[in-house]
Amino acid sequence: YVMEILDKYIVELEQDLQIDRVQLEEKSMMVPGIKGKWLSKMIRHKRELKNHEILLEEAKSKLVKEMEKTSDIAYNKPTLDRIVSDHELIKKIKKSMDTERLAIEFCERALTIVSSMSFDVKNILEGYKLELT
Repeated sequence: YVMEILDKYIVELEQDLQIDRVQLEEKSMMVPGIKGKWLSKMIRHKRELKNHEILLEEAKSKLVKEMEKTSDIAYNKPTLDRIVSDHELIKKIKKSMDTERLAIEFCERALTIVSSMSFDVKNILEGYKLELT
């Protein structure tokens, strides 16, 4: 699932970064929209990460309470936390959180690249203007 998201984003970013000499001015006007798209994706992933963090805490709490009720042995808090962290549900949530973090990092880097793109387009346009004079 991680690679599917990243592969999709890589293709999208490559398309966003393509600069055609003929459509240079049009591309310069598209840069704010492209920034907005990547910012939106990043915020969506940050929201998902926050939801997963809440879900993780709720799942941990529920599993600890279950263990306290059903176990014949009285475990201390650190031991319970360690036991619960090995539970399949907790591992699954943490894996999803890692995916979201990776997507956030990609989007942050994409935003940085796209932000510099406006300067690149401007410099290319100025270069073309100099060629014409």
